[in-house]
Amino acid sequence: MKRPGPKRRRPPQFKTKYPAGKPLGRIQYFQTQRGLTVARVDSGRSPAPSRSAGPRLYAAAHRVKQRLTPRFAATVSLPVWRALGPNLIPRGQTYGATRPPVSGRAVGIVISRTNPKHLVLCSGGGGLWATKDLGATWQPLTDEQPTLSMGAIAAAPSAPNIVYAGTGEGDNESQLGVGLLRSSDGGQNWECIPAAALTGTGVYDIAVDPGDPLRVWVGTMGALLESVNGGAAWRVVQRAQTWDISINRENPREIFAATKAGLIRSVNGGASWSRVALPGVASSAEFDRLEVCHAPSRPGIVYAAGAVDGRGVFWRRATTDGSFTAETIPPLDEDSDLSQAWYDWCLAVSPADPNLLFWGATELFRGMRTSSGWTWTNVSSRRSGDSIHPDHHHIAFDPSDPDVVYVCNDGGLFRSPNRGRNWTSLNRGLGITEFEFVIHMENSDDWLMGGTQDNGTLSSESGGQWKQIAQGDGGDCGADEERNLCYTRTTRWTSSARRRQGPARSDGET
Repeated sequence: MKRPGPKRRRPPQFKTKYPAGKPLGRIQYFQTQRGLTVARVDSGRSPAPSRSAGPRLYAAAHRVKQRLTPRFAATVSLPVWRALGPNLIPRGQTYGATRPPVSGRAVGIVISRTNPKHLVLCSGGGGLWATKDLGATWQPLTDEQPTLSMGAIAAAPSAPNIVYAGTGEGDNESQLGVGLLRSSDGGQNWECIPAAALTGTGVYDIAVDPGDPLRVWVGTMGALLESVNGGAAWRVVQRAQTWDISINRENPREIFAATKAGLIRSVNGGASWSRVALPGVASSAEFDRLEVCHAPSRPGIVYAAGAVDGRGVFWRRATTDGSFTAETIPPLDEDSDLSQAWYDWCLAVSPADPNLLFWGATELFRGMRTSSGWTWTNVSSRRSGDSIHPDHHHIAFDPSDPDVVYVCNDGGLFRSPNRGRNWTSLNRGLGITEFEFVIHMENSDDWLMGGTQDNGTLSSESGGQWKQIAQGDGGDCGADEERNLCYTRTTRWTSSARRRQGPARSDGET
């Protein structure tokens, strides 16, 4: 379904260069530079590496790294690392009229049930971070863990001090994991639990049994996994890419999992599973992405939202024993929301209203269902009022106030106190910006320039202050000290008041 109004124009070469969206193009470029196996796309839309592609890819990278590692003597005094930032990018990229502060890609969040100002954030490339003052200050939690690549985070409903986080980010399909991180004090301290089933893969989702804090379900790039002892051991439930898991809070024996092969359901606590019929999709169809969620206030109602064969699909189940029926989708854009659904796709139902739904893709939509059907509103890109960074990975509601919603995207973390009408950036102090290329001017200790993932090219010249000097996905950087010139290659953002709220994108050099 096309967006209303004039269609956003793309350069003629856009679909050829980025058939599955700009994120995949970035990953392919990264792999090509390092001589690694390049990720491919399936049917021109979604990346389809084999189940063993991830481990092989990173084994090759590890061998290269070992050859490059210098042999230091035991007496060598190694340098002490210090953070250079940025801890905030002042004017972030949006498709709307405003440009709020951003940081880097965030993929999950846990909000304390006893203290709504206590948040634990899960980032794609910067590890886990915590705030106890609603984002006024942040502290990193996992700098000493084996990896800073994280895919999902979840607290146990029956014991909220027990929190699980999965290493390796599924959405990016690039930085893979080494196991599970576990906390028993509400996310303040963490231990790593290595697991072969979670090594060399990326995590999309974690779900904890409502009555048993040690029973954990994890969806990864290659399988749906179950642990009954807090992650010490894992059972492979199904070998299929699994994006989302939803457990009926009133009847935990009912579990849904959204997989590449379709929607599957268990009615006996996961002992056996069956595929769910979804109208308009063949039983043999392979999804580009699929999300599923129970309505917390009425768990008989279940929603599923997917991308398949280049189109958006949406279903609703009204009762526990009922079938799924097709529903009206939001105005998803083919060249952004659908083409990169494999990368940024999430769904969440209000804990107080089973007819209020948030759907995240490149844009974020709020849906209201009435007797006359669905009304969808773009709440991330506006010509007036608050706009936020695009490319959404996770949506969460404050358990103490159902009007408060949090959104994790490529620009970090944003909070709305009123169901998406207004937004506040909570990114000050978050050191999670992902640099892909960095250069240093040798005649100036303070001068740095780097290209970042979806947050432009940044420079730091003095006093540790960073500024954005080019928008888009930051690329290679270079400097000519003799002529005092610097260069950067970036995927450029442009804007036009004649188009819908937001820019087109094309390759360019600055």
